[in-house]
Amino acid sequence: MERKAVPWVFADSPLLKAWTWSTPHFEGKILSMGSKDSFTWKVVDKTGSPSTVVGAGEMNNFAGAEEEILELIGKSYPLNLGYQVFAGDLATTFMLYNNKKVDLAAYLGSNVIVEVFDKRNPAQNLTIVGLFALSHYKVHIKTDRNNVSIIPPEFIIDIRREFDPTQMEEKIEEAGSRRVFKQEWVKGCTGHPGFMVGTVIHNPSDEFCPIHDI
Repeated sequence: MERKAVPWVFADSPLLKAWTWSTPHFEGKILSMGSKDSFTWKVVDKTGSPSTVVGAGEMNNFAGAEEEILELIGKSYPLNLGYQVFAGDLATTFMLYNNKKVDLAAYLGSNVIVEVFDKRNPAQNLTIVGLFALSHYKVHIKTDRNNVSIIPPEFIIDIRREFDPTQMEEKIEEAGSRRVFKQEWVKGCTGHPGFMVGTVIHNPSDEFCPIHDI
């Protein structure tokens, strides 16, 4: 995503250079005391009373300080406020469980299958299926039971679209409330292996499934 240029207001003096970005919701500021490799940055949230500092730091160049501010703004404020156009992919790129940076923008508004590391049971990962959204540095998955699972991105092992035929755990059939999943049956699933190898079937009379109904 191409980023829109930030409307910085620049002020210069013999001792200080300052760039300020002020909106109804926050004020971002970058300061340089004349050193070529020291740029301090700060973001103050103005939506509460009193205003609060939500992020601050120091970088060795202006571009780095600006990126820190843009990532914070892009991930902290709702999409409908419009600040993501300045942040671009910084707003939607996260470090997942495997230390790989992934831009999750392609999954926004899609039904997804997310495999999640479970701290309570590290030997068995969780699988969560539902509608994908991002909010405040967290992944939100809304299931068909209208529950919302909030997941730190660093716990996500794998993510894929639910109806992508190239993936192994795709939901391949849905007739009424009978559901067939293309994956091996595992202990704890309240469904049963299907007649096709590598499938699991849930009938309407099945109990709540901790594997597929999370």
